[in-house]
Amino acid sequence: MIARVARERDELQEQVQKAEIRRRVVELEAEAEELRLSKLQERLNSYPRAAEWEWAGEQLEVARGLASNTHAVVQTSGGGTIDVARAFLLRDSWQDQSVQANTDPTAPTRKTSSKSQQVHEK
Repeated sequence: MIARVARERDELQEQVQKAEIRRRVVELEAEAEELRLSKLQERLNSYPRAAEWEWAGEQLEVARGLASNTHAVVQTSGGGTIDVARAFLLRDSWQDQSVQANTDPTAPTRKTSSKSQQVHEK
């Protein structure tokens, strides 16, 4: 009987240790996520135009994907249509700026999904 109680106590202690380890893992994951988001926020604040560029690029890729899919049915409400149009306008604006930047050989380049196109950032 004493041995059985000792085994059960050991099993309970093991379960408590496992629960504590799981809790600590969750805490560490939350800390890592908080750090990642904090760094991302700092970057977004430091480079707002780059963030806009990335967002417009993502929107453009979605629009391209939908445009190339003949079976896609897209329904947008109010702002959705404006967002798609805005993505195209931003792309055109950035491309206009890149034409001006072509005279600067040190300007960084950003490749779009189309391998043949390069857009220069200013």
